[in-house]
Amino acid sequence: LMTSLYDYLLRNKLTNLSKSQLKKSSFEEIKKAIENQNAYSEIFYLNETYGLKIWNKQTEKKYTIELPLDTLTISVVFIENYALKGLADFITIGSAQDGGWSSISKNKLFCHKGEYDLDSEKFKISYLKHEANHFVDGLKYPNLSSADMEYRSKLIEFIYVKSEAQNLVASFINSASNENRNNAHAYANYTIIKHLSEKIFDKEYETDISKWGNIEVK
Repeated sequence: LMTSLYDYLLRNKLTNLSKSQLKKSSFEEIKKAIENQNAYSEIFYLNETYGLKIWNKQTEKKYTIELPLDTLTISVVFIENYALKGLADFITIGSAQDGGWSSISKNKLFCHKGEYDLDSEKFKISYLKHEANHFVDGLKYPNLSSADMEYRSKLIEFIYVKSEAQNLVASFINSASNENRNNAHAYANYTIIKHLSEKIFDKEYETDISKWGNIEVK
């Protein structure tokens, strides 16, 4: 990916650096070239794979987000128009899109606005509180693995969820896997359902959604 991007910059005269200089600059020169064309970008390393997002329209709004042990006031950047949606969109041929991410270096949360009803629990809990917890954990515990980060933020969702509890359980069960701990979301989903199954059903792993639906949210 990086080699192809370097070649693209050189071929289209979008950089003054040589190829060897580009390699030393990592992604910074690529981001500069994108920004010079009035767009924004971010590169990710997730599930052992690199991915790139590019967008050209965004708005910001400040939120105060309460967590069990912290209250965070932070700007949320709402991405409104993607030129390139990244890895999840690519590997699912457009049927899946991650909702956003947190950035400690920019002191902001980033949100794919089209994924959410901003009045819903999905936005207020599964996005805002989840990503805010990532931000706080990233500051407090910078050496946590991705799987542990996801486990902690997904537990936050269960603390606050009300009307969407059964849908939350179903989404975790449907995308759970313990095959590879580096696949952080899937591994965290599996671990949470396993632990809750043991506590609630006295069973190693309960996948019957109807049984979960009979359990009170409290």
